Amino acid sequence: MQNGKPQRASVLLERRNLLKLGLVGGGAFVLGKFVGPLLPFFSADRIIAEKELQDFKLIETQKEMRVYNPKGEEIVIFEKE
Repeated sequence: MQNGKPQRASVLLERRNLLKLGLVGGGAFVLGKFVGPLLPFFSADRIIAEKELQDFKLIETQKEMRVYNPKGEEIVIFEKE
């Protein structure tokens, strides 16, 4: 019976470390989801210009130009390269 105790302790320690790593990673992910939008300098795609036409809305960002209908649904995206 004594031969099994050190092995069991090792498995429990590895399991605890894995759970800690998972919780820290999950916490970092959730924190990033909530704090990310509050930090605009991390956002790579900023709005440059926004124009409202009679039936469309045009939004130009650093990476693309988006066209929306009056309901706010996206119609087409033009990517800049």
